[in-house]
This record gives sequence, structure tokens and C-alpha cells, in this order.
Amino acid sequence: RDPWERIVSAWRFLKAGGLHKHDADYFAENLSRYASFDHFVNDWLVYQDLDQCGCVHFKTQMHYICDFRGRVAMDYIVKLSDLASEYRHIREKVGGSELIVNNQTMGENVNWRSFYDTSETFENVSRVYAEDIRVLDYAEKGVS
Repeated sequence: RDPWERIVSAWRFLKAGGLHKHDADYFAENLSRYASFDHFVNDWLVYQDLDQCGCVHFKTQMHYICDFRGRVAMDYIVKLSDLASEYRHIREKVGGSELIVNNQTMGENVNWRSFYDTSETFENVSRVYAEDIRVLDYAEKGVS
């Protein structure tokens, strides 16, 4: 998933209570003092070692797809933004019928760019998730 959109989604998800008590507790104990997304990124996220971070929602995507030697352990990766166009290929590759019966996102559709009040925030997210951006071939988009 696009790193700039993904971190906004994770922030919003945790701020709304997350999936379970651990998520809610993590937000309350570590992040509730950051009133805005910019404040969270620029005053907390940039100082974290995400490999040691106690929250799965902020870990890099590389954390989940690399083997113990640091190599991508997948032979086929589809970006969430490409899922609709790749769906038929995935279905054929796994030899299945319909893979997704109902995949509706909960809540309203939000423009992730509206959360980036400053270019510093965008640049900091780009730096924190630089390896994801490089290895997974995400283009720098900017927030304007």
C-alpha cells in the first residue's frame, strides 16, 4: 500500500480505537498527546525504530515481506492501488474462483493528502518509509 496513504490510514485507525484493546491502549499511552497527524509524524514517528515499535500498524511493509536475510521473500507483489486491474491474474495464479466476496472499506473515503499540512511532514514520511518506497517502486507524489 502507498506509504503516504498507509500511515494516514494507520493514524486514523488507531485514533478511532483500532482493532482491539491493545490498539486503543497503544494510542492512549503513546500517541494521544499528538493533536494532529503532522504533530504525530514530526514529533513522534521520525524518532522511532519501527522494527522495534510496539505497534504493527507503523512497521514498514518491508518488515512483513522480507526474509531473515533482508531479501524480499515474495515472487509476486500487487499494490493495493493495482488490485482491481490485477485481480484476474491473481485469481488464475492461485487457481480459485471469486477471491473477494465483499471488500468494502469501513467509513468514509478520505483524501489522505489533506492530512499533510506541511511539506516537512510529507518529507519525513518519505524518509521514514524510504525503503518501502524504493523497493516497492512507489513514486514521490507530493501533497499538492
